[in-house]
Amino acid sequence: LYQFSNTALAQQALISAAKNDDSVELLKALHHPFVNPNQLDKQDKTPLFYAITQMNVNAVRILRQHGAFEDAGGFACLTEWINSGVVEYDPGYNSIENMWTQQVEQALVNPELKPVDPADCDMLDEHLNTALHLNVQREEVDNLIQFCRYSNRQGADLRAMVNQQNDQGDTPLHVAMKISNANKRVLMCRALLERGADPSIKNHSKNQPCDLTTDIAVLKSLEEHGCSDALYKRCQLEEQAISDSYAADRAARDEQERDEKRKADNAAWNTQGNW
Repeated sequence: LYQFSNTALAQQALISAAKNDDSVELLKALHHPFVNPNQLDKQDKTPLFYAITQMNVNAVRILRQHGAFEDAGGFACLTEWINSGVVEYDPGYNSIENMWTQQVEQALVNPELKPVDPADCDMLDEHLNTALHLNVQREEVDNLIQFCRYSNRQGADLRAMVNQQNDQGDTPLHVAMKISNANKRVLMCRALLERGADPSIKNHSKNQPCDLTTDIAVLKSLEEHGCSDALYKRCQLEEQAISDSYAADRAARDEQERDEKRKADNAAWNTQGNW
C-alpha cells in the first residue's frame, strides 16, 4: 500500500511538472522506479500531451529522453493543436509562436537537439516581445538560461539582447517583476542580472524594474547590480516594516493594559459587594 501510494503521488507530480515545465520536479518523478512516462491519467492524457499543449520544450525533451513515446500524446497531439488553430504555425512565416512550435517538434523528433537556434534571438511578436520576454512571462528560468547559452552572444551583444525593450518599453527584467511566485521571481531576476540586464532602464511609464516590486530579495539583487534606487526603496520598506511592527506591538500592549484594567475594576467592584 505504501509503495502504491508513493507511485501514485510520483505519477501526479510527473503530470504537474510536465504542465509547469518544472525540470527539477520532472526528473525527481521520473527517477521513481515505478513511474511510467506513458501512463494515462483520468482524462486519458499522458504527461507528454500536457507538455506539448503547454509548449514546454524542456519537459518534452526530458520526457522523450526518459522513454515517452512520440505517439503517446506526441505528433498526433501537436498536429491536432496546429490544425485547430490553438497553436500558430506557418512554415513560411518567422514568428516566436512558430519558433516555439518548431522547438517542440524538434524535441519530439530528437530530444538531444539544442533547444535554441541562434537565429531566433531577433524574432519579435506583435508587441515587440523577444523570446526572452516570453520566457520570463512563462516563468521559465531554465529556458531563459539555455536560450542565452545557445545564442552564441557574449559581452555587449548579450547585454543588448537581454535589455531589448518591447512596445511598452519593458525589458525582460521589467516583466520579471510581475512573476507571482516569489522564488521564481528572485531566480529569474538573478538570471537576467547575471547575463547583463540593466536595472536602471526605464519603460515608457518612466518606471525602473525596482519601481514595480516590493520584494526585498529582488530589491537586494537589483541593488547588488548597481541600482541605487533599489537600495533607497529597500531601506524605506524595511523602515516601514519596523514601524508597522512597532505600531502593532504597541497596539497589542495597549489592548492588554486595557484588558487588565477592566479585570481590576471588575474585581474591585465585586470586592465592594456592589455586583
